[in-house]
Amino acid sequence: MEDLDYWLQWQVLVCAVIIVLPTAIAIAIGLLRKRSTAGPKPVDMWSPCWRYLHPRWLLFYRAFAFVTMAFLLYQTVAAFGFFVFFFYTQWTFALVMIYFALSTIVSIRGCKIHARKSTPQTGEGDKFLKKDAQETNNGTTSKSNSDPDDDQLGFLENLLQMVYHACAGAVILTDVVFWGLLLPFMSGENFQLTLLIGCMHSVNAVFLILESALNRLVSFPYPLITAELHTLGF
Repeated sequence: MEDLDYWLQWQVLVCAVIIVLPTAIAIAIGLLRKRSTAGPKPVDMWSPCWRYLHPRWLLFYRAFAFVTMAFLLYQTVAAFGFFVFFFYTQWTFALVMIYFALSTIVSIRGCKIHARKSTPQTGEGDKFLKKDAQETNNGTTSKSNSDPDDDQLGFLENLLQMVYHACAGAVILTDVVFWGLLLPFMSGENFQLTLLIGCMHSVNAVFLILESALNRLVSFPYPLITAELHTLGF
């Protein structure tokens, strides 16, 4: 009887809704997206979603994000020691930093490809990206005029996608829990919010949001799914 009373509490229902509802929405949107869109291409890993934005700007942003996060993680370890990796936040922060390191490498290689395939003589430096966008919209690709390797993701591109989806869900979970649950109820003599701690729980989310606004990777609904998996893991 006591077990039944426990499961009938309103808190259990709220927790169930938090887990089940986003998971159902994410799965439904994922199935619809799978039917309506083609799979990602290598060019999607390094080209911006903005047509007239050169890929080198995405490269500069990713490199800046990696250097900034590496500096913040170094400062945290120097201040508190390696004991900080006992907490989930630092592992999430390090995972996001790894993503920006991988994406920087992919962007460097992509900028080299873009430089080879662009045609500055005709004033159409972004012809390669425009052609790829048109092929994606039409849903057809001429195999006779394209390199088969251009449509196949390599090991690094697949790894980049997996890390991107994993760290997006992890960041959603850690930052929401910190700012929504831990900070309001734990602030006091035993816990003080400092600039470094605040940056560790916000910079990763800000960088990922800006990254999602710039790149052409599929970012929704996979972060919801991975966030639910991390929640179930706890």
